[in-house]
Amino acid sequence: MSTPGRQKQGTIGLPVSGDALSDRAQSATGRKHHIVWRPKLHPPALLAGVCVVLVGPKKPISCGTVARACSCFECEDVRVVQPRCDHNTRSSRSVSKGAQYILWRAQVHDKLADALGDVDLSVAFTRWLPGQQHPALPDIPSLLAHPVVQQVLAQPQHLNQQQQQQQRQPDLQNLKQQEEEQVRRQVQQGEQQQQQRQQQQDAGQQQERRPVRIALVFGREEFGLSDDEVAACGTACAISIGRLQESLSLSHATSIVLSQLYQARLSALAAASGMAPAALPYSAGSVDELANGYDSSSGIEH
Repeated sequence: MSTPGRQKQGTIGLPVSGDALSDRAQSATGRKHHIVWRPKLHPPALLAGVCVVLVGPKKPISCGTVARACSCFECEDVRVVQPRCDHNTRSSRSVSKGAQYILWRAQVHDKLADALGDVDLSVAFTRWLPGQQHPALPDIPSLLAHPVVQQVLAQPQHLNQQQQQQQRQPDLQNLKQQEEEQVRRQVQQGEQQQQQRQQQQDAGQQQERRPVRIALVFGREEFGLSDDEVAACGTACAISIGRLQESLSLSHATSIVLSQLYQARLSALAAASGMAPAALPYSAGSVDELANGYDSSSGIEH
């Protein structure tokens, strides 16, 4: 079961969607104020097919820094499982800067399985597995090469209204041809066989229309994911680090993975369009080119 981000008395909740703007919302203290920024990207967020799942976070600041990392790479879907803190506090919002809206609309789940219910692949990030086994995906390049991740990276990003209208015309012609063919098949093969074929076709079309989604699952600040939580995910991946540290912080780990996914997604869209990655509308050359509504004080409490 999921619930929207917690909302304390005296705060103003943030809708899931809306035009980019800056609002002053009263904080939980009733005295402080913070800037709430609600972006609306055109085209949509580059990593819309990726969600970040935090299992058992202990510190609000960890949630805030992860939200900021997600916003840096246009990943707007954060889910929290069995949190040991309030992920949406003054401290978490302050460190999130312009990503406060991600904290406001983050889903909270009681079970990891609930957070992963709508994804095609869940990836547990861990350095070690029981029995000194290595994760199935030993590094980020192996993650990028996973077939499901490749689908996320390559799936079409956005169709504007004109392209959608252009697509509808041949779709109507194809639909008419399909209907005529269905009638002929019903006469030749019987109504029951044809119904079975149609059901299979509808199921295939529905699966094709649904965007592919992956979940990046990160564990607790102190000891990461449990063995059972790793086993509950579709696969496990390690982030290559040296011998002087046991692990990365949550925000650093999230940033490393999302950065690689962002770059790979950008390269895939560039290759599909025949354009250079820098020519695509997903990067900002200056503050003026950031998403509409952003300013330097976004997310800072005053």
